[in-house]
Amino acid sequence: MKKILRWFLVPLLSFLIVIGAVAFKFSDTLFQEGNPIPILKGIVQLQIGEDLYVPIDQKQNRYIASNNPKEKQPYNEVKRYMGDKGWTFEKKLGNNLIFTKDQSKTVVKTVMYTSDYYIFDVTA
Repeated sequence: MKKILRWFLVPLLSFLIVIGAVAFKFSDTLFQEGNPIPILKGIVQLQIGEDLYVPIDQKQNRYIASNNPKEKQPYNEVKRYMGDKGWTFEKKLGNNLIFTKDQSKTVVKTVMYTSDYYIFDVTA
């Protein structure tokens, strides 16, 4: 019985130590936007699916999208999302994208999560 318990506990503890070390090393990146679980879930959905962007928080209108630095026009996913809602891209101010619709304006804030993904917040 002790031998079976040892064969179970040693790999389990080793696995937990490795996970803890990775989480500690990358904690600044993982926790920069609060709870990383919805963001990591969104990244997995982007990797396995065909979606251009994935919602990570429905209440706050937060989405995650892939970043392709080779694109000549960055933030195409945001522009497409807002275009589907009837908004027209006007200009970019820093990390903010300004959109217009009729006489109103709205700002979409973008944040680089990693070099491969960015988060955008829609305040419409």
